[in-house]
Amino acid sequence: PERLDQPWTYHRIGDILPDVVVGIALADIDGDGDLDAITGGYSGLNILAGSYSGASREFDEPSVTASSTVGRMAWFENPGDARSRWKRHDISRRVRGMVDAFVPRDLDGDGDVDLIATRGNSGRLDGVFWLEQVRTDGPQPAFLPARSQDSRALPLPPSDWRDHYVAAVRFVAPNKDAPETPAGDQQ
Repeated sequence: PERLDQPWTYHRIGDILPDVVVGIALADIDGDGDLDAITGGYSGLNILAGSYSGASREFDEPSVTASSTVGRMAWFENPGDARSRWKRHDISRRVRGMVDAFVPRDLDGDGDVDLIATRGNSGRLDGVFWLEQVRTDGPQPAFLPARSQDSRALPLPPSDWRDHYVAAVRFVAPNKDAPETPAGDQQ
């Protein structure tokens, strides 16, 4: 707005449903001079109930499908005009993962932006990782994976994901469960 007391204009960028946008960073991913938006989300949530799904953080839960809320990374290409559609580019979609912090930097000095990020919700796969952006003339993934072994990759959700969404509901985060009290210790 021209003045601070005026309302701001809302411009929709996009979504990653049924996954949840939790972290955002801005960087010129495609090298065209404007800022693009990088997003990441959490696995183990039930977005329809506003709760947790109960999916394990220690192993890939077999009940998790392409229609579930999972760990996802994507970036939205800035069209250069706020009224135009931002194109979504999916980087990774995994059964387990909590990706919510990104540092965009050219780590290998090749002139393009790579991503350093943190990851949680995935047991022994937690930690810091580097996604190297790779540009080629022919089609191939734009980012190379950081490790050879990872949580199970999932395809993009079907358009009717709500019809297949697992209805599991849990109101306590898996890492916040109280330890069970042995029968002899109860008062």
